[in-house]
Amino acid sequence: MLRVVMFDLGRTLIDERNQPFPHVAEALSGIAQLVDARERPLRSCLVSDFKLAAPPITAAKLRPLLAEYLTILEGAGLRSAFEPVERRITLSSHAGVFKPERALFETALRRLGSRALLSECLLITEDGAHIQAVQAYGMLTLQFRSDTTPQSDFSDWSQAPLLVAHLVSPSSGLNLVPALGAYLAVHHPELMLDAVEREGASGLRVRCRLWQALEQASLGALSGLHVPLPVVGEVRLGARGELKELQVTPPTPEALAEAATFVVGLHKRGQIVVQPGVAPPHATHEIALDVRGRRKLVRRRFGAG
Repeated sequence: MLRVVMFDLGRTLIDERNQPFPHVAEALSGIAQLVDARERPLRSCLVSDFKLAAPPITAAKLRPLLAEYLTILEGAGLRSAFEPVERRITLSSHAGVFKPERALFETALRRLGSRALLSECLLITEDGAHIQAVQAYGMLTLQFRSDTTPQSDFSDWSQAPLLVAHLVSPSSGLNLVPALGAYLAVHHPELMLDAVEREGASGLRVRCRLWQALEQASLGALSGLHVPLPVVGEVRLGARGELKELQVTPPTPEALAEAATFVVGLHKRGQIVVQPGVAPPHATHEIALDVRGRRKLVRRRFGAG
């Protein structure tokens, strides 16, 4: 049973310039929402080789090394994903050995406060030699393909939560919403995932809300406003849990016309905040700009009274 995910940092989460690879932040967020087979939070930590201190290793020697490492992590914008750092970051100097020595991973589990066995841990790294070594300890592995690793299990970090969810349990649907949601946040930000239903070994039926632009003439100045409309789709997963195909059925013309009528009605009743700072007393919705400059109809509250 998978209980702990261990990440390498250099050339796995960050590149040679100490910048995160694309979609790492979304992947870490998605993995943080996963649960193990007992429906307990799946725990995670960083395990890194970093300037092994000369023996005897003392707290005084460890402090500046950890501070330097945290500076790199903060520069990459990843520190918040591994708080509290005193428990969720283990450097070579904490164990007195480099990877892939068994003692370093066991030290990481002690620092994390986990009673998991190494056979209940997953290591995600780009290093093929480390992959082979920890497999001998019974650990699960996923190899990331950076520029220096032509062989890999994945090269797109947005797929990682799905791969980890599959290792937790290939047949369980518990982790599909956060795992698939992390992928959609990167590749289909217009979709908001609500539910996932499994259909067969590799097929999924998904229920989403699609941010759809309304272009009906009846909208007047509100033409082009994006509203969330319910849609359904089909997802096909690969043998390792990776997303292979996504097809979403677009809203029907009738659904678009109904949405436009709804928006016009809201506007006539003074329930939409059209200008910032000018809120009608019965407003239930407001128009907000997203990072792409799209106007979106966002609900403020449910009652108009």
